[in-house]
Amino acid sequence: MYACLTKPEYFYWEVLECLRKLLLTGVAVAIIPGSLIQSVVSLGVIVVYAVAVAQFKPYRTARDNTLALVLYSMLAVTLLIGLLL
Repeated sequence: MYACLTKPEYFYWEVLECLRKLLLTGVAVAIIPGSLIQSVVSLGVIVVYAVAVAQFKPYRTARDNTLALVLYSMLAVTLLIGLLL
């Protein structure tokens, strides 16, 4: 479905995206619900994926890579604000 968005050498990137979504929704919810650790684990997942996008630039256009980095930044800021509240 999204294969046209990634560079051919990063054909596996969509699998990693599905893994990220699974980690952020399924696994993070199971880790001591409502605790600080849950948010810290989610933040760690987001940072790892943001660094991976910045390092590998898996999408075909620079605009898509930048958009992915902005998305991960916004997710990180949202979690940080949640940690402060």
